[in-house]
Amino acid sequence: MNRTLDEKFCHTLSDNVEGFSEFSYEEQRTTAHLVQHNLTCDQFKHSSYPDCFYASHAFLNKVYGRTKFEEKMKSLKPQLISVEHGYDVSGRETKAYKLTDEAQMLFEMYLDKIIEEGAAPIELTSGKRLRKGRANAVASKDHHGFAVKSSIKIPSWQTINIPALFQYKDLLNNDLIFAKNNQNIPYLKQEYGEKFLSKIQRCLYQVIQLIAYAQAGFHLGQLYLRYDEADGGRLYGKGLHLQNVSKIVRNAALAECYDYDIENCHFSLMYQLASKQGEECLGIKSYMDNKRLYRERIASDLDLSIDKVKTCLIAIMYGATRSRRNQDAIPSEIGLHKAKQFYRHPIVERLFYDITKARKVIIGACAKSNGRYKNAMGKFIAGTEQHSKVLAHIMQGLEAKILTIVAGIYPDQIVLLQHDGWVTKAEIDTQIIVDTVVKELDINIQITEQMIESRSYEDMKEVSN
Repeated sequence: MNRTLDEKFCHTLSDNVEGFSEFSYEEQRTTAHLVQHNLTCDQFKHSSYPDCFYASHAFLNKVYGRTKFEEKMKSLKPQLISVEHGYDVSGRETKAYKLTDEAQMLFEMYLDKIIEEGAAPIELTSGKRLRKGRANAVASKDHHGFAVKSSIKIPSWQTINIPALFQYKDLLNNDLIFAKNNQNIPYLKQEYGEKFLSKIQRCLYQVIQLIAYAQAGFHLGQLYLRYDEADGGRLYGKGLHLQNVSKIVRNAALAECYDYDIENCHFSLMYQLASKQGEECLGIKSYMDNKRLYRERIASDLDLSIDKVKTCLIAIMYGATRSRRNQDAIPSEIGLHKAKQFYRHPIVERLFYDITKARKVIIGACAKSNGRYKNAMGKFIAGTEQHSKVLAHIMQGLEAKILTIVAGIYPDQIVLLQHDGWVTKAEIDTQIIVDTVVKELDINIQITEQMIESRSYEDMKEVSN
């Protein structure tokens, strides 16, 4: 999976946790990774229990032995991971695991060391020390472990802004000192709660690890960024990756680089694909023309942040339903009460209506082979899948194809690939990209450009909202 782990954290656990050294080397690496990853990243946050994470039973059985994971975690003193909530058959919820206070304390002990010493990254799956690494950032195997031939060729080692990260580290440390002494954080006018402090703590963990990994000695000042290809062709960064860290941390790491986004990417692509089939989706068109106003109106009417509204709107575009189950996409993001209000909002109701119409004609026009739908990346999905999943497969394939075009034009400039945008070392000519996308895909895109600034206090104010 191209995930990395700092071997020094394994040593910290081995020195301070009774029973840890008796685990196999693979069990040690995996346990350390579960602690490290879930303290620094929301990737596996449980949908119903936000202070917990989930893990695949098949994965845990493979590493620790069938049904042995919980038994082995209980054998450790102090315990690092506990089961907070069991599997719920009626609600179709996975088990919820929680990191103990002792696990967090040991992780902080490890961070205190590596900020001065630097990290010693190893590959999670093999346990081999990461030295030169792979030249190409895109893995030769997908997330299932099957061989893939990606046409994207970009460097896996990327330079980050260490001084800006140190600036953030000092700011975050000061914030935590103020908070622990029950003092107001100077640049925040409003009160803050545990959720905000948790965000500060997580950002600090991310910053320290980025600094330590970039000073590991193999490529000083650079991070090893690798991507796995998903079923629809999208590229996902694994582990400690700039795709997965907080936006404010990413801004610091990439300060003075250039950030490019496809304007209204998800809705624009859907609108154009539907229009080609004669389906005029005026609700989607109105949203694209008034995106900021509509988001602000929904946020104001429902007392939500703009980011929450944006996440929910993208979710319905990809097939999220008007679900009333806590663990589903929109209720898990904003809570069931707010979700019900969101569903009834006039702007949202119109978008639901248009998306349903668009989905039908887009899927109807999609290329098919042996009962399977084929997207722009040449990836297939079974024709028996839910239409929402088929549409997501089509849309994600088109987004991935656009990024493939970008990487083909500017392979040496790309620092980071995201799902609907990218970051470059220097300013680039976007018109070449626009023209190539029209020529190859018959799709019109608009690209926004912004030089990334490490804005410290301004960014932290956004986190507090």
